[in-house]
Amino acid sequence: MHPFDNSLTEDYTFRVILPEGATDIKVQIADEIEPDSVELGKFFGTLDYFGRPTITITKKNTVH
Repeated sequence: MHPFDNSLTEDYTFRVILPEGATDIKVQIADEIEPDSVELGKFFGTLDYFGRPTITITKKNTVH
């Protein structure tokens, strides 16, 4: 626990890397969050040939 109940975070980024070959990806976010952007992309690791799908959710000025 930290002593600050309402800490302000400037740029919050949440990134999920899915397994290679994942298809039909759907993102469901709670109504009270309202993210600034939701992006689908690819992540290429050491031995990835096709890349793995990623979901990146960003939110600015978030209160803990």
